[in-house]
Amino acid sequence: MPSEASRSRPKRSGGRRRRRLPAALVFDFDGLICDTESPEYEAVRRVYREHGLELDLRDWLPWVGAVAPDWVAELESVVGRPLDRDTLQAARRAHGHELLAAAGLLPGVLDLLDAARDADVPCGVASNASARWVEGHLERLGVAERFAVVVSVDRVDRPKPDPDPYLLASAALGADAVDAVALEDSSTGVAAARAAGLFTVAVPGPMSAHQDLSEADLVVASLAAVTLDELGARVAARAQS
Repeated sequence: MPSEASRSRPKRSGGRRRRRLPAALVFDFDGLICDTESPEYEAVRRVYREHGLELDLRDWLPWVGAVAPDWVAELESVVGRPLDRDTLQAARRAHGHELLAAAGLLPGVLDLLDAARDADVPCGVASNASARWVEGHLERLGVAERFAVVVSVDRVDRPKPDPDPYLLASAALGADAVDAVALEDSSTGVAAARAAGLFTVAVPGPMSAHQDLSEADLVVASLAAVTLDELGARVAARAQS
């Protein structure tokens, strides 16, 4: 028979406390999953140098996170004459291929994807780059199968900073935007995610560290600084505030 002490001991609730998890994770791609932004700048910079010019980083930075700039037109305006667009783009691709070959997943990305997979939290991508660019790099990096949806610039009418990419990605993942988390590295992306209603985490990279990311709900040095459980708790806390 149980002792008097055991009968008076309060009963435990049984089982572990239920985890609070985000309904979905929506990742930006360039500069967040992989630093493709630095190689892209350096590739265009090499083309400029081949024409005896220097592309100042300050002139490139406003384009980070935005739709791909028409840098050929910019170069033509500087040299004051038409240039062979196909030849310039081929040179940029050749330079970029060399530089991108060494670009891998950024810190914390794989751990967060692993945690999401283990917890059955769906993941997607919302990007201002083309589907060919994003999906090609996801394949190269070995993580394409981790993302149930890729919303690219050629699959929306209004790219970032409009909220459409994040709204479409959340809906495709079966999640209400307010219950999902956006992971971004640029002010353009943060504006889009916030407008869509997602809890927004900003991770400034080499090409976006200059930008004002203060509108994000959370700013961290890398995705290695956050966990899936922390993100879930923050989403839940926001809903209760």
